[in-house]
Amino acid sequence: MFGLHQEIVRVIKEKTPDGMNPVDVLYEIIPIRKESLYRRLRGEMPFTLDEASRIAVHLGISLDKLLPHKSKDACNVKFVHDDLKNGDCKTINQIREALITVKKNSEASLYTATNGLPFSHLYKYPTLSKFRIFAQNYQHRKETLPQKMSELVISPQIRESEISYHTMIQQIPINYIWAKNMVQPFVTDIRYFSEINLLSQEEIDKLKEEAYSLLNDLEQDVSAGKMLSGAPFTVFLSNNFFDNNCIYVESHSFRSCFFKIFGIDLLSSTESDLCDKTKEWIWSLMKYSVLISKSGIVERVHFFKQQRNLLDSI
Repeated sequence: MFGLHQEIVRVIKEKTPDGMNPVDVLYEIIPIRKESLYRRLRGEMPFTLDEASRIAVHLGISLDKLLPHKSKDACNVKFVHDDLKNGDCKTINQIREALITVKKNSEASLYTATNGLPFSHLYKYPTLSKFRIFAQNYQHRKETLPQKMSELVISPQIRESEISYHTMIQQIPINYIWAKNMVQPFVTDIRYFSEINLLSQEEIDKLKEEAYSLLNDLEQDVSAGKMLSGAPFTVFLSNNFFDNNCIYVESHSFRSCFFKIFGIDLLSSTESDLCDKTKEWIWSLMKYSVLISKSGIVERVHFFKQQRNLLDSI
């Protein structure tokens, strides 16, 4: 990040017209106290991701071009882990920060491949969201005695992060690739936790109720080819099996990719090569997929009927 900061300062000074002070140029882009801007120019305070993106857009440059030279075998990847005990959803906030950055551009797009319930709509429902955290906690808790879902307390901070993420992602054009058995992992988890008495019948009924509502929301948006916000919603059904859950976001001045690992953690990167490979992989999946948004009516009806049948089997 320090190398990127140095490059941003260099470009600002390079593009400052004769007779002007670089801090005045920076103030036109980031209208904050000039003392704070001087500290950034002196390297005492780093630019935030949002500030770096705004500078790049204003100066007509790409952030990728400002990254310092590195070995061709090196790749900058950030590992993000949720601190759920302290109410910190770092994975959600990391993606939301990237969405905030790209949303400022009219050409922003999001591409994602998922083999589970889509997060773009899931966080609308509190019980489904709680079940996601409950399942993750069960897998990663070190205690011998498992915790029942009824014993899990969701902090207000976590719920606020989920709602904020849901609101933000609904405003970005989304290109989805779904697995044909999208609901199956959810059904399998419910059966498992029910068999070991960690879910009550009341909780199971509530999960099914919200899952049916989620499918109704998805079917409505897929049929219309857009979400309630008006943002485009494009969905493909994959004919190939894939076990990677990934997200790729882009605008003309910013790109980032994310990969879900260990069920709860996240790898994120703005590396140009990795972003290229992620987008290339998603596009390769599309070649073996069927478009069901605004078209593919037969496939769409069959798909949602199949998902509801899976829920009926619980």
